[in-house]
Amino acid sequence: MCAYYDSESDHNGMFTVLAGFDGQSYPSNINIEQISIPKGKYLVFTHKGEMPQIAIDAWTEVWECFSNESCEHQRLFSTDFEYYPNGNEIEVHIAVQ
Repeated sequence: MCAYYDSESDHNGMFTVLAGFDGQSYPSNINIEQISIPKGKYLVFTHKGEMPQIAIDAWTEVWECFSNESCEHQRLFSTDFEYYPNGNEIEVHIAVQ
């Protein structure tokens, strides 16, 4: 999992990225930071195939969607995240109004 949060403004501003894991085991010499993904409405972009191409394809679809004037969703730039159900699938969750 990977979360994007603390956005300064929009896609041009700074933001924080936190890479995560399943939380089951980790080396004792690693600092663990925890965040909560807020409840809300998320638009989900799913791709299957080989990494890293599926991540590239998913984010390309995100940028194309929100740069399209006819997009019916407004992006919040609050907390977005990537979820990997398995090694060859990605879900990019984008917070929308």
